[in-house]
Amino acid sequence: MIKSFRLVKHMSENSVTFVFIGEFDLSRACELQGELDPYLYEPDRKLVFDFKDLRYIDSTGIGIILVVIKARAEIKAGFEIRNIPSHINRLFDIAGISKFLSDNAV
Repeated sequence: MIKSFRLVKHMSENSVTFVFIGEFDLSRACELQGELDPYLYEPDRKLVFDFKDLRYIDSTGIGIILVVIKARAEIKAGFEIRNIPSHINRLFDIAGISKFLSDNAV
């Protein structure tokens, strides 16, 4: 069975939002990294992940989020995860990521 995943990017003057749709796992990590790299160290634009339509995320995805949190904190740039489904929020709690996402914003 092929897992379905799409990544949609929305740009504005002050932010770039990545909308995650479907199931994000190791097989899609390179796609995200390629899309994300140009914006990861851009301090003037807030980076937003919208998880409203995310059904699944594996440890690779959680690892990428940790890298993003660290990178954005190093340059004191905005990062936010919006619309986290409850089952994914539970994974974040278990993984210890939630403490870095107080009010879903870093």
